[in-house]
Amino acid sequence: MKAIQFPLIRVTLAFIIGLFLGKLIVVPPVLWACGILFSALTVGVIHFYTRKFIVPPNALGGLLLLIFVGIGGMRIAMDNPQRNPNHFSHFLKKSQSCSLVVTLESQLRTSTTRTRYVAEVHQWNGQKTMGKIVVGFPKNKQPYTVGELYGVTGVFLPLQPAVNPGQFDYSAYLKNKHWYGQLLVSRAKSLAPPPKSIPAIADGIRQTVHQRLKKHLDESDLALVMALILGQQQDMNADLIQAYQKAGAVHILSVSGLHVGFVLIFIQTLLKPFPNTRRYRRVKIVMVILGLWSFGFLAGLAPSVLRSVVMFSGLAVGAYLRRSSNSYNTLFTSLFLILLWEPHALWDVGLQLSYTAVFFILWLHPILQNLWSPRSKVGRYVRDLLSVSLAAQLGTLPLSLYYFHQFPGLFFVTNLLLLPGMGVLMGLGLLSVLMAYLNWIWSPVLKLMQWALDLMNGIIRLIAAQEEMVWSGIPMNLTAMLLLYGIIVMGVFAVERRNFYSYRNFLGSILVFQLAIFGIRHYHWQEEAWILFHQRKATLIAHQQYDQYRFLCKNNTALMTLEAFALSRWLAPATRQDMRQHRFWLNGKKIALVDETGRFPKVRPHILIVTNNPRCGPESWLRRHRPDWVVLDGSNGYQLRKSWRECCYQLKIPFHDTSEKGSFSVF
Repeated sequence: MKAIQFPLIRVTLAFIIGLFLGKLIVVPPVLWACGILFSALTVGVIHFYTRKFIVPPNALGGLLLLIFVGIGGMRIAMDNPQRNPNHFSHFLKKSQSCSLVVTLESQLRTSTTRTRYVAEVHQWNGQKTMGKIVVGFPKNKQPYTVGELYGVTGVFLPLQPAVNPGQFDYSAYLKNKHWYGQLLVSRAKSLAPPPKSIPAIADGIRQTVHQRLKKHLDESDLALVMALILGQQQDMNADLIQAYQKAGAVHILSVSGLHVGFVLIFIQTLLKPFPNTRRYRRVKIVMVILGLWSFGFLAGLAPSVLRSVVMFSGLAVGAYLRRSSNSYNTLFTSLFLILLWEPHALWDVGLQLSYTAVFFILWLHPILQNLWSPRSKVGRYVRDLLSVSLAAQLGTLPLSLYYFHQFPGLFFVTNLLLLPGMGVLMGLGLLSVLMAYLNWIWSPVLKLMQWALDLMNGIIRLIAAQEEMVWSGIPMNLTAMLLLYGIIVMGVFAVERRNFYSYRNFLGSILVFQLAIFGIRHYHWQEEAWILFHQRKATLIAHQQYDQYRFLCKNNTALMTLEAFALSRWLAPATRQDMRQHRFWLNGKKIALVDETGRFPKVRPHILIVTNNPRCGPESWLRRHRPDWVVLDGSNGYQLRKSWRECCYQLKIPFHDTSEKGSFSVF
């Protein structure tokens, strides 16, 4: 892989290593600055004495890269809003009710009961503050405007780690975005109209387009247009999104390089009547860059959009200067600039998938092209389409399994059927959005676009219906993901070089991967475990015995928690069996379960589990039997949890509430 030899790529990789180190090793920025200064002085001394002494070039290059490692560590150490003494997290009280003054910055996906926004906090209970939170307004109330200043009152929910094993850590996701909590709004009042900021203007344009197209398109088609063209997936139907995921076409819904490329072609088509003189070429390049960045702001500047806009802007400038630019350099330049501006974007799933897909396309596409050389134009088009799709899927396969644990087997069919018509669909969509903004709606364009959307959705649903070709429930952790990337890279080297050493390395990487999987499974299966999960208004218990487990569950709302638990422990989902009992034995420990019937065990248990609000006083039984632990799950009400907590505190019995401390495990 010759691309790694470019200096800019090495600098970017060193900067990324610094970001990882800064995330793992929490030290003040001044210590990173001292390290950078020491490395810079060392480089200066070596450079000064190079004429008198022989210095290995790798030593000087290594020290230069070490400087960028330090810059990455210092940059992520500085990127912490909580270092500011005015951050609202320093003013949190025990009371959850609070009054805030906030500015809405962007809209998030709407939940079943709340319309959610990211908001900047200006005041917290009258105290001047800063910081960002997620604000949830009651659904179907008054419309809210991005950029507007609101006085809101509600209940604040601080960040809490995941409460169940294998569960998605939503608090870590919010913290990575620098959103340090959620506010459930009960009352809201507008204090000031939105200023003329770029996000407010972009949101105003989106709202105008949405309101005008709403009169001519049904709800599902309108949501799809807003997602395809403007990157707004808030109103997308959950079932339709799942169908796109199963068909391997979810990248079509996320505005990325495919969409930005079509926008570039659209702008260049509009600018074709201008002569190609030096003066008008300047006008063209300015219009192209303005058009790309305007589209980027309209689409919300998500990581994939930002990457694409930066890359295509670089390509457009290179074409204007009539200089050929290396694609790898352009890709890593955009990555370096994005991470320099927003270091925590490195942990954004969208950015990881976007850059990995593009990198593998640039690397694998030429190699896959050489494997098949059809003579006809149609054959070459199909080959290019399949090679690009295969390269992108191979590049994102480990990440997709790590984050989503499923893989669409018919992705190549989806891309082969949909991508050829995406140019027409994007053109119709851009034209419809432009007409809607200008308040000049031409019905034939909308009808043609509606027909194209219905056709695309029909193809997606047909492919997604082939359930046997959607491989889901695939366990994957970080170690397995990295080793799987090793197999893919060694496999590509074997196809490209075709010698003994490349084949040996490829087979060796497969062997290492298999040994790692064996070790991971042995680690998770070596002991028996009993877990009480936290579920709101429900009870969920799992009993793991090596690679299988049984469960107690009185409703079906907790099955997703069980699936996440099984994936995290590499358990086989097919071995689940329903388990209904009130007494358990595990490694000499007796566990007793008390439910709504209020029947306490007659013999002292080591652990007492209280579920479903039993109607009986605990004090007399606790004084008589005094278990080692008393555990209450989420099926109990607040008052009952409070009374049991106070009683256990008086009797000095260890108490565990899953709503506060998460799941309870016995090994």
